[in-house]
Amino acid sequence: IHEKTSSPFNHLQSLNAVATTYQTMKDYAKSRVYFEQALALADRAGSPRVRDQLRAGLASSLAAAGDYQQAATILEGVIARKLDAFPRVRLRELSDAYVGLGRYDDAMTAAAQATADCGVRDDLDCVRGLDQRAAVHAALGQQDAALADLRTAMAMVETVRARLVPADFFKQQFSLAQGELYTR
Repeated sequence: IHEKTSSPFNHLQSLNAVATTYQTMKDYAKSRVYFEQALALADRAGSPRVRDQLRAGLASSLAAAGDYQQAATILEGVIARKLDAFPRVRLRELSDAYVGLGRYDDAMTAAAQATADCGVRDDLDCVRGLDQRAAVHAALGQQDAALADLRTAMAMVETVRARLVPADFFKQQFSLAQGELYTR
């Protein structure tokens, strides 16, 4: 429907949604196709900020598919342009791509930047950033540092959980979403 309308922004949103859905389903080839269609449309009609959001989505899908080099290159550009609304997320994703490339020093630098202000806030971005930094520490064989980051992240999770609506469903879903952290 959006292809046939005169609203490129709505069409971009739909393409992004389809790409993200395929990525969630772990069909990275189809995800890439839709991200690339969205980027082509954004290059003709979108803002630089929208293009970087789509590039970051594509990079995330590429990294999940194991193409860490292309993902890192794209994320480096997104971060350098400073247009993206989620710089800590992009730094965390870049750190993960660097781990995939065996570039552990670069991975630690990106993870440290993603967690730079986590001493003064306790949100889920910090939790995920600390989890990523713990993964880099673990890859470097620094088990004590990895455990320290994980313990800090888990304490933040408990702080956030305490603020949730007391309905059991919300707490259960929140716990499921944090499972990877506890598994690590």
